[in-house]
Amino acid sequence: MIRLLLSDDHPVVRAGIRALLESEADLHVVAEAATAEDAVRLAAASDVDLVLMDLQFPGAMQGAEATRRIRAHAAAPRVLVLTNYDTDADILGAIEAGASGYLLKDAPPTELVAAVRAGIRALLETEADLEVVAEAATAEDAVRLAAASDVDLVLMDLQFPGAMQGAEATRRIRSHDAAPRVLVLTNYDTDADILGAIEAGASGYLLKDAPPAELVAAVRAAAVGESALAPAVSSRLDASLAVGGRLTVREAEVLSLVADGRSNRDIGRELFLSEATVKSHLVHVFTKLGVGSRTAAVARARELGAIRAG
Repeated sequence: MIRLLLSDDHPVVRAGIRALLESEADLHVVAEAATAEDAVRLAAASDVDLVLMDLQFPGAMQGAEATRRIRAHAAAPRVLVLTNYDTDADILGAIEAGASGYLLKDAPPTELVAAVRAGIRALLETEADLEVVAEAATAEDAVRLAAASDVDLVLMDLQFPGAMQGAEATRRIRSHDAAPRVLVLTNYDTDADILGAIEAGASGYLLKDAPPAELVAAVRAAAVGESALAPAVSSRLDASLAVGGRLTVREAEVLSLVADGRSNRDIGRELFLSEATVKSHLVHVFTKLGVGSRTAAVARARELGAIRAG
């Protein structure tokens, strides 16, 4: 899932762009900014992968300066300029400020959608030995394309619209003979997510706020079968293990459903387990976390990063 911040001073324009982008399964607008100052603030405060930036705003700060300030931070989101202005000064000013791309507002909708998706492709294809040969917007498409395309590595998100998610797609891809390796690139760093991906067959796990050089190095390592765990991910697992017994993937799945308010019977139906097995998993969870109730288990697991926050 690509998370977007829309920055434009016209509400109608923002609404139209939002509607267009969110018609795509893998694009999600998480915030909007009506001023350049708001764009800078929200880019730092929100969990976004890409800022869609106009150049002209009311007030003193304009889009190029907002782009410069956003890109000045470590692990900053990328910026794609979307504007009506096409002078050399505007284009060069935006690119020099750190914009990854420049698009005019009269571009066809398909061109805008493609440009939004192009951020990671553009980063990888600056490397002479890396080539993106296909893109997938759903987990199902990832499985299909991995089997049909001549690829060495699949760069996989964990969260997708629909029933199939990234871990299951990884499992299906890796179940075939001579399957490509899988490197997970995601926003999620819980024990359940990391262990689930690795158990599914992922060669590595990287967070989307990783520096570009770290992503490129991880792609090269995973492609030749080397482990490519991000330092932050390794530290996360080491910390959780130091606290006590780490939850298994199944225990984390059960507890995540408890966090959603599901009963033991509902959890059993969801995971194809008997109620007795669900209760047994919860007993193990309570023991590992040192708690005595479902509510306390959820709170403690979230505190430790064992399951996703609500």
